[in-house]
Amino acid sequence: MPHAPSLAVSRAILIGILVISLSLLLPLPAMARDWIVPDEAPSIAAAMDSCVTGDVVVIQPGTYTDCTTYSNGAYHMAVLPSGVSVRGATGDPADVVLDAGYVGRCFEIRNNTEAFSIEGITMRRGRAFSPLGKGGAVFAMFSNPVFRNCVFDSNYADFGGGAVSAGYGQLTVEDCVFTGNRTDGLGAAVQVSNSPTTITGCTIWASRGAALHYASGAITIENCLIAEGDAESLLRNNAGDPDPVMNCNNFWGNLVDYGEFIAGQLGQHGNISEDPLFCNPLFGQLTLYAVSPCAAENAGDCGQIGYYGVGCGTGSATYVIRPDGTGALPTIQAALNMAATGDTIALADGTFTGDGNRDLDFLGKAVTLLGQSGDPELAIIDCGGSLAQPHRAFVFQNGENVTSVVQDIGITNGNVGGDGGAIWCASSPLIRNVRFWDNHAARGGAIFCDGGSPRIRGCVFTGNEGRERAGGIGFLGSRAEVSDCFLSANWGYMGAAFFLPDSSQVTISGCTLVGNANANDRATIGLNGNSTVSISDCIVTGGNHHAFGEYDEGSVSISGCNLWGNGSNYSGPVAGQNGSNGNISADPLFCDPDGGDYTLRADSPCTALNAPNGTRMGNQPVGCAAPSLFTDMSSRLPAQNRLSVGVSVADWNDDGHPDLLFLNEDDQNEALLGDGAWNFTPHAPDILCWPNHARGAAFMDWDADGDLDVYLDLEGLPNRLGLNDGGAFSVTEADSLQQEGPDATSRWGDHNGDGLPDLLIAAPDGSTVLMTGEQDGGYHDSTTGDLATTGAVVSATFCDYDNDGDQDLFLVQDGQPDRLLEQDGGWVQVAEDVIGQAGAGQANSGRGAAWGDHDNDGDMDLFLAVSDGGNRLYRNNGNDAFTVLTAGPLDDAGPSRSGIWGDWDNDGDLDLFVTNCGAADHLLRNDGGIFHDTADSVFAAADSTEGAAFTDLDGDGDLDLVCAVRGAGNRILRNDNNNGHHWLKLDLRSLQGRYQSPGARVTVYTDGSHRQIREVGGGGGWRSHDDPVIHFGLGARTAVDSVKVSWPGGVPLTARQVAADQLLVMVEQEEGEDPSAVAFDLKPFRLEPAFPNPFNPATTIAYSVPLSGPVRLEVYDMAGRHVRTLVDGPKEAGRHQAVWRGRDDWGRAVAAGVYCTRLRAGRHVATQALTLLK
Repeated sequence: MPHAPSLAVSRAILIGILVISLSLLLPLPAMARDWIVPDEAPSIAAAMDSCVTGDVVVIQPGTYTDCTTYSNGAYHMAVLPSGVSVRGATGDPADVVLDAGYVGRCFEIRNNTEAFSIEGITMRRGRAFSPLGKGGAVFAMFSNPVFRNCVFDSNYADFGGGAVSAGYGQLTVEDCVFTGNRTDGLGAAVQVSNSPTTITGCTIWASRGAALHYASGAITIENCLIAEGDAESLLRNNAGDPDPVMNCNNFWGNLVDYGEFIAGQLGQHGNISEDPLFCNPLFGQLTLYAVSPCAAENAGDCGQIGYYGVGCGTGSATYVIRPDGTGALPTIQAALNMAATGDTIALADGTFTGDGNRDLDFLGKAVTLLGQSGDPELAIIDCGGSLAQPHRAFVFQNGENVTSVVQDIGITNGNVGGDGGAIWCASSPLIRNVRFWDNHAARGGAIFCDGGSPRIRGCVFTGNEGRERAGGIGFLGSRAEVSDCFLSANWGYMGAAFFLPDSSQVTISGCTLVGNANANDRATIGLNGNSTVSISDCIVTGGNHHAFGEYDEGSVSISGCNLWGNGSNYSGPVAGQNGSNGNISADPLFCDPDGGDYTLRADSPCTALNAPNGTRMGNQPVGCAAPSLFTDMSSRLPAQNRLSVGVSVADWNDDGHPDLLFLNEDDQNEALLGDGAWNFTPHAPDILCWPNHARGAAFMDWDADGDLDVYLDLEGLPNRLGLNDGGAFSVTEADSLQQEGPDATSRWGDHNGDGLPDLLIAAPDGSTVLMTGEQDGGYHDSTTGDLATTGAVVSATFCDYDNDGDQDLFLVQDGQPDRLLEQDGGWVQVAEDVIGQAGAGQANSGRGAAWGDHDNDGDMDLFLAVSDGGNRLYRNNGNDAFTVLTAGPLDDAGPSRSGIWGDWDNDGDLDLFVTNCGAADHLLRNDGGIFHDTADSVFAAADSTEGAAFTDLDGDGDLDLVCAVRGAGNRILRNDNNNGHHWLKLDLRSLQGRYQSPGARVTVYTDGSHRQIREVGGGGGWRSHDDPVIHFGLGARTAVDSVKVSWPGGVPLTARQVAADQLLVMVEQEEGEDPSAVAFDLKPFRLEPAFPNPFNPATTIAYSVPLSGPVRLEVYDMAGRHVRTLVDGPKEAGRHQAVWRGRDDWGRAVAAGVYCTRLRAGRHVATQALTLLK
């Protein structure tokens, strides 16, 4: 029998029943629902009264006019409860119209921070009255409204927010239309304050008052079209308000499109200012023509700009016309007569001639006439014109606009006695991808525009003639745009390519003008009569006279252009513009101009990479690779470690050839002895081959014995000073220099000008120290002043940046502002506003820093390689002022490690080599202070190049490259430039006999006042050190006027009339010696050209050596085998000669062919080829 329930169980059951019963008696919480107007509520206001948070008021199609709710002193259709949304039932805002009849607003929203939206409705004729009347259609305060797919039409607010006003909340507007909204105050469409705002995908048209206004809050505007307003497109309350975020917008036809505070946005991030080409705005049709720049098909990555897509111009009919008359209609004019708006006339391949196919009139129609194949050389209109029987291709005279299109055809043999050989227009057609050749007229051999605003894009003009003006295009009273066109070999009596005779305003962009000619000292582009031309990103070259000519108060605005190789380039109205606003004058480096190929070489100064403004010049793309300037000789290196982090170059065995020390991570260093013939032998094991942890190696003749010692930076171990004794290194017990820690790199300098080397030991843990050299060889710590408060120093470089005679110091600090310290009786940090304004005081991840006078103005500039952002060149303006330069290839996103200076093309300008980790390295050519990427394919590999150094590995006078590569093998690159430029190298010796004098400055003067400077210790890349031999490129100069050396604290020495192509030894003199006497007593090192050469049976080889000592002159065959020793013994300083009679050391006659003679004197070496004939 079952047990009876216990008393406790029974009591629990009774309590449960009671709870359930009570719950049934309590009201349930309201469930969110839709309220249908007018089915379930007679009005919008009534629906609102019934709503709770989460409800949606759904409005059926119709026009609603009952503006009956009175709140806060104004009438509204409705006051939205918190969290209540509103949407039109169909989703089409044209179906649901809230017409407030200018009695009051459509909606008021206050203290509504719940999620809600208003979607799919039109709000029309809302009105907000003074005082402080804001929000004609909608007023929102302390709320977060979201508007989607809405139309705001003809709303009006006295104070601000003709359509929408929002404050102290957050506003989102997506895919909406604002038309004809008005305010007497701020923001005809939208006015916001203290409200982050996002407006996307909207069309705002015909605003009366500034379209958008914001204050004290961030605003983002994307894919919006703001057009034809009578005031600004966008205003902010004051300069302290944040800059707007703007992407893919078109502001056009407003009184002010891109005002001062957003002027820089135009042309950036997809923001444009172009006619949107509405289908019929006068009748409210704001859809777009198919050719609109806002249509998704034409807006590139931006996609559609504005609310509306394409609504016209797609062509409801296409007429194919054939040259033989068998097409849809017999002639082109017959098709134009038949065509309706939006139709297309397609010309089949072939040549169209005769009446009906020339002197064509569009009749004001929005019609597209195009070549069916898209190739303008296949569908051709041959006008067959002459002065006796004048004919042209087209006349535009009936109000055509850019919906009247001619494209993808060729036009030739137009010839008229008046204006416009191929086209005469008084209206505004779009002419695109049309080729014009052999057309003739008095003015405008190809096109003459008499008024109107035509757009001419992507066209080619060759061999056209303007007998009086404008071989290419003429403009009279026109507002024209010409872009991406090519004009070549046109002739105009005045204005070979363009002429603006009177009152025109023309924009020319992205065009290439080559070899256009004119008469009587005129110009390629001429203008007068108050005309103005704005030209940007163009190439003008090969003109027989001036690039520009202005004859009667015309004016030219020019930016980002290359004027080169004309009779005169920057003269007349563009005088003084070279070097400003991105303008240059340099060979554009076309691929094959003689063969008619005007595409750009990859290293052209006109490519987007090299152009100062970062935009390609001209209309031609890159069409061919750059010539190879360097040859990879890395196979000549011995088998190598693949974890190199830096490289130092120095001739430590004193044989006249640079040697290489690669610093390796977690393995022994690689010390390689060079022989000048691209052979490298491992150095005998000693301190140079330290087994691991090396981070830097700085060579210096520490003990003044004439050979180079080395200071090694070791990670986590005491650093070491290695003394060089005949090419072998041993550790010295210099306790004061045995710093231990996470050393980054060390640099030798002479900060106190006493002629003794000082050593900065940089450390990323804040323990950077400066050790000052003493007469007895000892060192003491001089880390004082502002130098004692360093941070995470990862590299440093000495340089006398202010030209006051003592070396200053630049410290690169990882993740912290870099620091420039001036030596002024102690270390003083240069005021942050001096270098901070140029950006050098920014916190970044800088790596290598190097000083060099890139503009040859007599002061040293600074290049900083940055691993996590764009590199920077700081141009030294003098007077403690710097300007940051990042134009063109200088703004390398990296991640970069080193930037090293060297005149690799021997033209007299310091060039740059920039190494990147995991990306391609870049060799930059300096042309008069403007840098161009050589685009040499040898640098294209995305290796991890850490350090690099310039040096002359083969003794031929040009600089080769050495690269330390982590993970892919080190590289040595032979300079094969072979441009015939001359050079000069210098070997400096101090009073103490020390080879290399840190802080010494060398100035070379040529052509009177032109100068170049170098400073010992001012260069060097990331964990790398340059060859201490100083190198100058001299261009075509075969001698220099003088060479001046200024030693720290010493007596300057000057050598005069120094021949080029030699290594010159200059020794510091004693106080009181006659500088001129010492200078002229210097002997050059030089191997003179053999004479005769080629020869048979004998040739004389003359040479000069700078110092008395051993000399060796030898002959080798081209396989590197020794043939004969001509000289081997001591020689006095001066000139000598030897004779080779074509025999080897055993007296045997050698075979005809090419041989190499090599001269070696101390550390100097030179070679030349000899040709023996039989």
